[in-house]
Amino acid sequence: MKNSDGYIFVEMLAAFFVFSFICFSILPIYQKIIADKDDVKIRMEAIHLLYEQLQAYMEGEIEAVDETITKNGETYHMKWEAEPVFAMIRGCIHYKNHGEKNVSVCDSTKR
Repeated sequence: MKNSDGYIFVEMLAAFFVFSFICFSILPIYQKIIADKDDVKIRMEAIHLLYEQLQAYMEGEIEAVDETITKNGETYHMKWEAEPVFAMIRGCIHYKNHGEKNVSVCDSTKR
């Protein structure tokens, strides 16, 4: 290979483009995974808050009053609805995920 006439340069350039293509193809997937991980954390916190509120209501510690709860920098809106047919009360937590979509988690308990 005494006289390669730029063959190595072309080969390295092609390898660089293949490497760049792979990196830029993986980057959006990685960002989506990180965003989904954050959304799962927020959802788990909302479910936990809903469970705490329903449990406190069942034990008579709180009244069924709509309120706004801020925890770990996120804002959750707790709403209560009476279900007269089954003598139940329904609690819903509404929040926005990282995609700015409105999400709600609901559950019911005895009055």
